[in-house]
Amino acid sequence: MIRTKKGSAFSQSGRGMGQVNKEIHTDTVVYYESGRWGVETGKLIKYKSINEWELKNNFNIGLAHPRYEKSSPIALVELAPASGHRWESKTPYLCDNDQYTADLVITGDMFSLQWRIEGPEKNQQILTHYFPE
Repeated sequence: MIRTKKGSAFSQSGRGMGQVNKEIHTDTVVYYESGRWGVETGKLIKYKSINEWELKNNFNIGLAHPRYEKSSPIALVELAPASGHRWESKTPYLCDNDQYTADLVITGDMFSLQWRIEGPEKNQQILTHYFPE
């Protein structure tokens, strides 16, 4: 997994690499991501994230973030087919004054997820490339 971030004046841009451990269930796949994030100052920051992917009706893909309890993940976005191998958010995820949207592109045996975060103090893009093991 490779992740890049372009930030606003209130956050740093950087690049990171990490690994993903998967937990496969009947209708969901949970990704446990961990790695190191290198920011513009040269500092390395550890990060962890959990994402739950769910195949829904009409080939839509639900993306949720299990917080502290796996039984109640927070639904982030539902991605709908847009064109070819690309899915995009049907509606944005709202967090306080910030709006999150996402695009998913599948190319061969890899896929990329790009988040756009916009708000009064945010204008960020986070692009993650997922590669096969």
